[in-house]
Amino acid sequence: MSSFPARVIATSGSRCSVDVGEEQPLRLSQRRNRQAVLCGDRVSVAGGVIEAIAPRRNTFYRADRDGDKQPIAANIDLALIVISSEPAPTRDLIARYVIGCADSNVEPLLVINKSDLFSDYEAFLSWLRETTAVHEIGVQWLAVSAYQPASTHSLRERIEGRVSMLVGMSGVGKSSLMMALKPGVRLTTQEVSSAHGKGKHTTSVTTLYPLNETTALIDSPGVWEYGLWSVPPERVLAAFPDLARYSDQCKFNDCKHLGEPGCAVRAAVDRDEVAQARLEAFQRIVRTLPAKALWERRS
Repeated sequence: MSSFPARVIATSGSRCSVDVGEEQPLRLSQRRNRQAVLCGDRVSVAGGVIEAIAPRRNTFYRADRDGDKQPIAANIDLALIVISSEPAPTRDLIARYVIGCADSNVEPLLVINKSDLFSDYEAFLSWLRETTAVHEIGVQWLAVSAYQPASTHSLRERIEGRVSMLVGMSGVGKSSLMMALKPGVRLTTQEVSSAHGKGKHTTSVTTLYPLNETTALIDSPGVWEYGLWSVPPERVLAAFPDLARYSDQCKFNDCKHLGEPGCAVRAAVDRDEVAQARLEAFQRIVRTLPAKALWERRS
């Protein structure tokens, strides 16, 4: 029998919900002065408290208000980056998630929800090219609709036998997609605000839902923007493979591609081998990292 037979399915302050193989999860306390548990953690339980946490395969993060790493969930195989045309993804959102996945050692998959809103497939492809830069980012993608069950078949195949986490902006339909993939679960959903075109937050706690013995989905609170922490510029290139293939040709090994002399990435743009907009997006993300990230790069 495993030394860590239970799994954390949600946390709230010093309390957490733990699946111990019974019909209902247990509400348990965490021991003080010990590492805080995360959704997805494997744990051992004794005397009504979390006794120990199994070593994590990985941890998925986002930045808090101070630009520090904030852990969200543990032991994730696949991050389902959910986007839609309404609300449309903010500038650089997908690239930021891809960078976060690379830094967290989590595989990304772009899931375009609400595909039923497009009048035809060509209109969808046109929107995809103009809005997501998905071909340049190099991430695989699927188009689905939470209200068309047949459209989720390929997604079901991708998540089978894995722990997948739904991430993305508020209002893109993560909760609706969760309910489509796990019949019987009931989550609150809201329409996109007509005042500012942004989604309304409905999920407030990161929660794991088992689909079967080997498959689980984690629903996470929506965001308006996904913030990055102190990520080194070379990790930012994870979302820019079209730029990265030139980076080892730069004059200086520590070239940040921000205007240094002999930058091969800049030269590729000048030769029209890479789009100017892609270099600008890379530079924009690097320059908007937390100030301490800039300090670390100078040290």
